[in-house]
Amino acid sequence: MPVNLSAHTFTKQEKLCSPKQLDVLFEKGKSFYQTPVRFVFFETEQLQPFPVQIVVSVSKRNFKKAVDRNRIKRLIRENYRLNKSNLYQHLHLKNKNILLAITFIGKDLPEFAIIETSIIKGLQKLITLV
Repeated sequence: MPVNLSAHTFTKQEKLCSPKQLDVLFEKGKSFYQTPVRFVFFETEQLQPFPVQIVVSVSKRNFKKAVDRNRIKRLIRENYRLNKSNLYQHLHLKNKNILLAITFIGKDLPEFAIIETSIIKGLQKLITLV
């Protein structure tokens, strides 16, 4: 199935759900911070329908209410969805697949613009590292 790299979509196949892959990602993956977000990535050899499989998480310790955690995850997913095209093109050219975790590490509810700048800078840094 060919992947439309220019589409601004976020499908179920792009979500990282496998417990085995999550364990590998957090045990062997490399990480960097782009305040208030932490990126953890791991290059994988498995063939996937999309070049990136992603998981988004927010600490329950910092945000007790599920409403707040869900809002932050929604903001991160939306910004990732809108800005992932350069990363997809880069990985497609290099014929690589990665697992990616984006974790919110801030203490306060963020604005859309703050998340947007950190996601854009983080994805640009990820392109240089992969």
